[in-house]
Amino acid sequence: MPVLESWMIVLPLCTALGCLFGSFTFRHFALGSSAILFAGMAAGAAGAQMPPAIRELGLALFIYSVGSETGGGFLAALARRGPKLAAVCLATVTAGFAAALLCGLCFGLPPAGIAGLFGGALTSTPALATAMDGLDPAGTVLLTASYGLAYPAGIIGVVVFVQIAARLEGVDVKAEEDALNAEDAEAAEDADPRGTPTPSAGTSPLPVLLVIGAGYALGQLPLPLPGQSSVSLGSAGGILLCAILAAGKGHAGKLPLLPSPQMRLFLRDFGLYAFLAGVGVQTGALLNAETLRSGMPVLAASLLTVSLPMLVCRMLCRRVFHIDFLTMLGIVTGSMTSTPGLAAASSVSPHRAVVQAYAAVYPLALLCMIFMIKIMHIVIAPLMG
Repeated sequence: MPVLESWMIVLPLCTALGCLFGSFTFRHFALGSSAILFAGMAAGAAGAQMPPAIRELGLALFIYSVGSETGGGFLAALARRGPKLAAVCLATVTAGFAAALLCGLCFGLPPAGIAGLFGGALTSTPALATAMDGLDPAGTVLLTASYGLAYPAGIIGVVVFVQIAARLEGVDVKAEEDALNAEDAEAAEDADPRGTPTPSAGTSPLPVLLVIGAGYALGQLPLPLPGQSSVSLGSAGGILLCAILAAGKGHAGKLPLLPSPQMRLFLRDFGLYAFLAGVGVQTGALLNAETLRSGMPVLAASLLTVSLPMLVCRMLCRRVFHIDFLTMLGIVTGSMTSTPGLAAASSVSPHRAVVQAYAAVYPLALLCMIFMIKIMHIVIAPLMG
């Protein structure tokens, strides 16, 4: 359909349909803004097109807005809960790697296919780039094919888990938010009885553009790893880090770095809608009948690979470390390096605890995935012949 070739039609169409269907409730459950992702998938399957730049712009604006909401409370939260968050993150990524390895062996996938399954299920593009290092052309094709099939399952699995988690656990999200707000207020009073001054907020778009540009540049910087390879934070990680630091500082000279609440809300919602619609269109274009038919083993393995780490994360958070529900959402999405999952979690609750946990574990999860891909290349692949 020619009308679906223009993003100016596709973006508002996916947003409108997604918001419409997301408002429907079934036994107190609603998809919310996550429905835009599924509307985009339907549009992509129907032949809709959307430039990658729209998706990237949406991602940058959304990540900036949630990073600016976190502000200076990030470092305090990291110091208070850092060891627990790190332990859960390591266990989650390890469970994903073990699941990918076991499923790959059961379905007869070669090492390159297992690496693609692992990177796709945990939606890690840096892991895919690392896995490509040193592969021959045939291995590269197999790797990217497995990644492409597992990636949609990784997106959908995390989004659905985040949306149904509160109902499965019988959690009152509003009560959780109130409890965390009371805890934060008590901690702030203990730290400074006079209270903490609120940084001034600005309405100029200049700080937004400067922080996003600096974050993008930071995300592209290579971080050397043992050997000749390197990894980067990626645009999402770099922008998130710069937004947190800028919001914590509050201003640069006379220029406020913290956007006004109205601007932050607009940036978050617009970025969220554009990003979810763009990811949906991209994913839907991959899910044709022939791809599904030929890739059923990888799709089945990816569903298991996505599910096991999230179940491990939930068990450790709630049963072992007794971590609150909203922080658990951030740990799950950060450990799975799932930005769509973070978007879904933010629609469940906009509380800063979600973003703080995501920001705390995301870099560690990324490095763990890179390390495990190296183990696959150096240790496991030779044993598999």
